[in-house]
Amino acid sequence: MKSKIVKNIFSGFLVVLGAFIVGLAFNAFIAENGIVIGGISGLCILIADLINFLFNTQISFIVPYIIVNGALLLLCLKYIGKKFAIFTILGVLTYTLSAEFCTFMQNVGIPSEDLMLCAIFCGVIMGFGCGVTIRFGGSTGGSDLIACLLNKYNSKISVGTVNILLNTFVIALTIVTDGISLSLYGLINIWLCGVVTDFVIQGSQGVSAYYIISRKSDDISREIMLKLNRSVTAFYARALTTEEDVKVLCCVVHAWESNQLKGLIYDIDTEAFVFATRVNEALNKGFSRLDINAGILNKLKKRKKRNVKVSKVNTSGNKIDASVNKNQKNIGDDNSQIESVETKKILKENHFKKLQKANKTDELPSVSQIQDSGEVSLESAQDKKK
Repeated sequence: MKSKIVKNIFSGFLVVLGAFIVGLAFNAFIAENGIVIGGISGLCILIADLINFLFNTQISFIVPYIIVNGALLLLCLKYIGKKFAIFTILGVLTYTLSAEFCTFMQNVGIPSEDLMLCAIFCGVIMGFGCGVTIRFGGSTGGSDLIACLLNKYNSKISVGTVNILLNTFVIALTIVTDGISLSLYGLINIWLCGVVTDFVIQGSQGVSAYYIISRKSDDISREIMLKLNRSVTAFYARALTTEEDVKVLCCVVHAWESNQLKGLIYDIDTEAFVFATRVNEALNKGFSRLDINAGILNKLKKRKKRNVKVSKVNTSGNKIDASVNKNQKNIGDDNSQIESVETKKILKENHFKKLQKANKTDELPSVSQIQDSGEVSLESAQDKKK
């Protein structure tokens, strides 16, 4: 119990130290140089400037900053836990007090004309302070608090990435008021801050696999799954010294979760045997997705093969259509020839019937008959005239 209190006091001290470093970096590089900062701090500065412009007051950005963080702290108290909420209160108070009263750090050693140098150093130092604060169970509030809430329910979302996105959004809003030049320096600042924050939280190791041998393995695995939201694998091994079968727990966690995991184990069984190995890559189950690039390549290959098959089918289909059209054309020509012969035959038959009806004979008149009838008709016509 006593060691647990000492451990919490040490973690709280480091949370306060990290938040204090963030406040010092703000005064040393941001306050007097006019570089735009993002996140909730930048948003609260915009809100304070708007209130001062509309109501002719001199309100500090600390006032809206505390109000916004108060609402976020209520969410953390509900969804993350009391310990994180208490450490976050320490971090927020330390950051606000150091940013408000440590004005002696303004423009120390760095000329205000060299804004690039200010942006780089500010990003590195603020990122280190935020990383220390978050790694030991707290935060400096604002975008860090939102990032921790999102990371709690989706461990694939890193704190640094969320900070970069939120800060970029706020800086995009400040382009209208502060100009594009200072906003671009602010983008450099927040990008470096996010990268350093992720490095401090996760470390160079990235992911570790912890093996735990304890007589209270069931209690330990239950706490890990409930509080860390990590899956645990159990398998049996044989201890050759005692000739007993023991249950071995295996849990893969991010490096920044290692201290919390060891704290959970220590609270349940101080005699547990724990060893860790470095993991080069962890996929799925809260880590990176499995072969996402290979999956995309396979999809592109399959799509290419499918397109080739479709083109072959289309070309063969076109050939078939062409041959069918040719055959249809030939058939159409034959049909037209047959129809013309039949039409001629029918016309001849009709003409023959008309001639039969006109002469009332079953046979056509011969040429001699036609000539005789013509001579008779001429003679009768001459007699009538006389």
